[in-house]
Amino acid sequence: MLALGTGATLNLAARVAAHAQAGQILCTEPVASVAGQLDHVACREIGPVRFKNVVDPVRVFEIIAPHLGGDAAIIDPVCRMRLVPATAPARLPFEGATVFFCSFACARAFAARPTTYRPTREPED
Repeated sequence: MLALGTGATLNLAARVAAHAQAGQILCTEPVASVAGQLDHVACREIGPVRFKNVVDPVRVFEIIAPHLGGDAAIIDPVCRMRLVPATAPARLPFEGATVFFCSFACARAFAARPTTYRPTREPED
């Protein structure tokens, strides 16, 4: 665990937040250990990440919480925008499933290099 002053703590928090993709919640190990104790919340380790002006690599975690109510949400694997399948403007078949996109530009990017992007679905209740 890093011993950080207030300024260093805020710097690290800003860097971890900036490292997140659209629709993604990232945190450090101390936050993940507390969040993981909550009902219906899971934390998945992303791994050690090096940040500018932080001496040691930082273990970064993704917080995964179920979508609360309404239509099931999905994440565009290219830009990481949150979508509702019924209103997504583009979709492509991939490995026996349908992948949804926020735009035709994202669908084209995915079609050109599908293994670069990991299709994800928000966890359900």
